[in-house]
Amino acid sequence: MSGLARRVAVARGDEPADLVVRGGTVLSVFTREWLEADVAVVDGFVAGVTGGLRRYHERRDAPVETLRMTLPISIRTPSDPVGGNRITLIRFAVPVDETDPALRIREIGRLCRAARGERSLPYTDAIAGTLNLLPHGVVGSMLKHVDFLASNVPGLDAPIFVGGARVSGLYPFGPTIGAALNVTLLSYCGTCNVGINTDTGAVPDPEALTACLREGFEEVLALGGAHAPVVRPGSP
Repeated sequence: MSGLARRVAVARGDEPADLVVRGGTVLSVFTREWLEADVAVVDGFVAGVTGGLRRYHERRDAPVETLRMTLPISIRTPSDPVGGNRITLIRFAVPVDETDPALRIREIGRLCRAARGERSLPYTDAIAGTLNLLPHGVVGSMLKHVDFLASNVPGLDAPIFVGGARVSGLYPFGPTIGAALNVTLLSYCGTCNVGINTDTGAVPDPEALTACLREGFEEVLALGGAHAPVVRPGSP
């Protein structure tokens, strides 16, 4: 399978992936047992996000069992052109109160694969076309029933340059579209960065949220043994 075909398959959830973010670096952290269980990047990523959100809610004395997430699902096929987006958005509840990161990853993986098997996916373009005809306020009110958005985006494998200078990193920030926050992971030349965009009306203390999310990623990465700490760009 070519590199592009494998990335498409991993994004669609058809192939297992042994890569997960660690301190901004893509590393292989899952054991063979995990790979045979078809654990994908998105499973570990979302498990890290929900682990962070559990901590955040607990520290605000407002624990929750589940949260409703919007997840972009790739619907690209090998016959589609390389350029352009071929995604749709799907909403479903994910576990937040599970403290065991391994169990949380497995359950999130099951939910993500079930979402990719949703029978309505082939009709999403037609549905989106209809929604585009509706007032923005109507569509926005639908998305207000979502607590957060999470997205992992395969980026460029080769370096890019601007004015002759090599770009050292790419940082993604997705729109909240009515949710409390959007957490997006983007890879670039073997490195992954996570961007967190929050609605200040729903998240009054983004620094505390960022710290909780860092801890959520750390507990997922700890499943692979010793690892470098997750860090913020520019932090000492």
